[in-house]
Amino acid sequence: MIKEKHPNENTDYRKYVPFMNREYNLLMLAGLTVNAILKARQNQVKELGLTTSQFHLLMLASELGEEAFPAEIARWMMLKPPTVSSLCNRMERDGLIVRRSYKNNKKLKRITITKKGEEALVHLSNEKDILTTIMNSLSQEEYQQLWILLEKLKGVALSLAGESDDVQIENILV
Repeated sequence: MIKEKHPNENTDYRKYVPFMNREYNLLMLAGLTVNAILKARQNQVKELGLTTSQFHLLMLASELGEEAFPAEIARWMMLKPPTVSSLCNRMERDGLIVRRSYKNNKKLKRITITKKGEEALVHLSNEKDILTTIMNSLSQEEYQQLWILLEKLKGVALSLAGESDDVQIENILV
């Protein structure tokens, strides 16, 4: 059923899906924005023969250092552990990482970045980071305002979902 426009409603708010209400269009805009940012990142890492997931895993493993375990990476990437395991298998095969036993525990594996993986990270860090470029298009005031508004929407949505606003990252996984 096509919804009628409210006589005072700005038609700009129906730009993406004209036959849906402004709330749906805002959600669509948020999704399109995230997808556009991810596509820009994908284009940046594609030059090195990496996928975005591989790049993010390398970044996380680098930052986590001694704590770079697959389960911890899965938590931060908001992926299920078997997905990270498959990703690690491909990256190990491609020579980007190695998994090593941790402190004589053969079951617990720590991810270590290889020379090839380090070279990819160094190459990308020497370039202007695409995410920084995108985010720097906002003034400090705009960035703060966007942050506050997104936090507000997240809080209301979580409240309506019956969850607390202090939800941890691992709770985002379905």
